[in-house]
Amino acid sequence: MASGGTLLFIFTVLCINAVKSGGFIKVECKTKNVGHYGQQSLLECVVKTSTDAPDPTIRAVAWKKLTSPEDEGDLLLGFNRGKWDQPKRGYRFAEPLWDEKNMNVSLLITNTAVADDGYYKCMVITDSGDNSMVTTLKVQARYSILSVYSIPEKIVPNTDSSLICESRGGYPKGTLHWFDEEGNDWTKSSEMEATQSDDGLFQLTSRLSLFRGATFQKYTCAVFNASGSKEDEITFEMPAPPSARYSVPTVHSIPEKIVPNTNSTLICESHGGYPKGTLHWFDEEGNDWTKSSEMEATQSDDGLFQLTSRLLLFRGATFQNYTCVVFNASGGKEDEIIFEMPAPPRLTPPSGILYYTTLCTTRDTLYHIPSKHAHAHSW
Repeated sequence: MASGGTLLFIFTVLCINAVKSGGFIKVECKTKNVGHYGQQSLLECVVKTSTDAPDPTIRAVAWKKLTSPEDEGDLLLGFNRGKWDQPKRGYRFAEPLWDEKNMNVSLLITNTAVADDGYYKCMVITDSGDNSMVTTLKVQARYSILSVYSIPEKIVPNTDSSLICESRGGYPKGTLHWFDEEGNDWTKSSEMEATQSDDGLFQLTSRLSLFRGATFQKYTCAVFNASGSKEDEITFEMPAPPSARYSVPTVHSIPEKIVPNTNSTLICESHGGYPKGTLHWFDEEGNDWTKSSEMEATQSDDGLFQLTSRLLLFRGATFQNYTCVVFNASGGKEDEIIFEMPAPPRLTPPSGILYYTTLCTTRDTLYHIPSKHAHAHSW
C-alpha cells in the first residue's frame, strides 16, 4: 500500500494530467451534515458526469479532514490506481463494494466523536478530469437526564438554600435554565459552569440561590442545546412548609387601668404559629373592628410567627367586651380571648345632701319641682 505522502504526490501528478485532458466531471457534496455522537455519520458526495464523459473511470480519491476551508488537511481515506492507502480507523467508503466505476464516493464515519466536527474535503481524479469540494459535519450529542439536589439536603423554612442542577454528555455547549411553577424565568439569578471532558463532551452545572422568604414550592431546571431547543427538564419540589398552631391569644390594655371616657389601647398577642396568620377584633354585638387595628407579624429564627395587634379605643367608646380572634393562613379560627372593659363608676350623691320634691300648683296644673338643700330639716 502507498503511504500518505506517496499517495499525495501521485494525486498531484494525476491532477495535472487530468487538467490537461479537460474537466468533464464534477464532485457534488451535501454542504452541511449532522452527525450524532457514538453513531455513524455520512458525508454524501457523488461524481457527476457529463455528455462528454458519460462513463469515466476513477483513478484516485482522497478524503481529508481540515481545520479550515483553506487548510491542506490530514488524509483520512485514500485510493489510487486500484490501491488503498492505509485508512485511519473508523473511516471508509459508504459503499461497501466500491470500485473505480462507482461514482458514489461518500465517506462513512463508523463511530462519530466530537473530534469529527469540522470541515472535510473530497478530491476525485478520473480519466476525464478532476474536481473537489469542501463539506462540513456538525457533531451533536444529547445531554443526559437532569438531576437536581439542594444544599442543605434538608431545607429549613425561611433560611437561605441553593438548588444544584446537573446534566452531562452533551455537545456542543448547552445551557441550563430555571423556572418556577408560574413560569417565571430565574436563570439570571443562577450561575452556570460548563466543563469539557477528554472526549469533548460537556458537563453543565447550575446553582440557583434561594434566599430567606422565597415562596415558590416548585422549581424546574431545563437543559437547552446549542441550537436553543429544550432537550429535557426536571422539577424540584420544595419541602412543604410546616404547619404550627398559634397559642391562645393574650390581651392587655394601655394604660393598664383604663380611665372611663379617655383614650386607651388594647393589645392582643399570639405566637408559635406557621404560616403567617392574622388577628381580628369584634365587639359583643359581632361588629368587626379589625380595620381599625394595626397588626405586626415577626418571624423568629425557627421560622414561627408572633402576631401583635393594637386596637385604639377613643374617648366615648361604649362597648364593654372586645374579642381578639387568631386565624391561621387558611382562614380557619384557631382560638380567641375576650377582654372586658372596666365597668363605668356608679354616681352617688355627696353625703348630707337630701333630695325632695316641692309641689307647686297653678290654677290648672300641679308641678313637681326637684330641689336640694345642704341639710335635712323638718317641714
